[in-house]
Amino acid sequence: MSQAHELGVKDALTALQTGTISSYELTQALTHRTVALEGRLHTYITPALEQALVQAAAADEQRAALMKRGEELPALLGL
Repeated sequence: MSQAHELGVKDALTALQTGTISSYELTQALTHRTVALEGRLHTYITPALEQALVQAAAADEQRAALMKRGEELPALLGL
């Protein structure tokens, strides 16, 4: 697998669906990349990196609960 921050949408969804990576891990990799590059790129007015991690953890919990109940997962859950 490529580094998580290099994954495109399709590959990231596949990794989430197969359990290769969690939403939290994916978001953490992207936030680390954002921190590493933001000083040079200045792309965010107000980065909400901690909020992104909280939402990713919630998506992981929702994914686990839905899978345990055998329910269908929303197509973009965790992305």
